Amino acid sequence: MTALRCEAKPLIQHFGLRDEAHHNDFRIYSNHSTRLVISGVGKIAAATATAYLQETSEDQGDGVWLNIGVAGHLSKPMGEVFMAHKLTDAASGHTIYPQLTFKPPCATECLLTTDQPMTRLPPDTMVDMEAFGFYSTAIHFANRERVHCLKIISDNGASLEDSLSAKQVEALVQGAMETITALTIPLEGLVERG
Repeated sequence: MTALRCEAKPLIQHFGLRDEAHHNDFRIYSNHSTRLVISGVGKIAAATATAYLQETSEDQGDGVWLNIGVAGHLSKPMGEVFMAHKLTDAASGHTIYPQLTFKPPCATECLLTTDQPMTRLPPDTMVDMEAFGFYSTAIHFANRERVHCLKIISDNGASLEDSLSAKQVEALVQGAMETITALTIPLEGLVERG
């Protein structure tokens, strides 16, 4: 799942995904083994799109769920890639801990999901607007070791005031494709293990 088309575009191209044009509510792209939904911005949109993806899927519990997108971080450099090892919903304070049963191809970091863009980033945590909605929904369809969030740093304390264009976001995701591709290996292993 991605929130934005510009986040999805490099994934669509890299994995050879095709538009499933028969879906009206959300854009879904797929190939023989992968489905991608574009949710729109916000945790409610992410939760709804995640549920819709499951509802329209032939896979009933054997798959892996992955949210890929951009996030802010006070001090990490733009373009750096992290998996989330702790997810917190800013509105409720509720926290979830993904189960990393494999060595990820990148570092891990805490991730805070907010309802609105933040003008001040907290220390030592990434910030996005979708991950908690995605994760808290996807764990109803798969166990926690099969649900993960991978984020690419798009803004930090030095760049927070600058807005990113769709092309810049697309370039950030494209720049993370080596890590994303490396992540597919242990994720496929989870599927094979059953």
